Amino acid sequence: MRWNTEPIEYEFNLSRNNDEITLEVVRFPDSRKIQSQGEVVFRINDSYKLIVLPFWRALRQMEFCDNFEEQWGRTWPKREMTLLNKLIERFKRCSNEA
Repeated sequence: MRWNTEPIEYEFNLSRNNDEITLEVVRFPDSRKIQSQGEVVFRINDSYKLIVLPFWRALRQMEFCDNFEEQWGRTWPKREMTLLNKLIERFKRCSNEA
């Protein structure tokens, strides 16, 4: 996922290692994203629940924002959000069974 603050661009990378998730935020001086110019400005290793669920909750709030298209210049990614919702619900069910 990328966040463009022009000219600086941030790249959010998630990776999984067994039961842990790593969130890494890399800052680039511009949108060309030359790897040698990227600087890791934040990194955290923790559980899926503590890293992924807050992002999902924030997206859910944005989903029902009345002026999303106006603010972001695009329509809400309904299909992708539906897929993410299904994955989150599956995770919650599996967590409750454990």
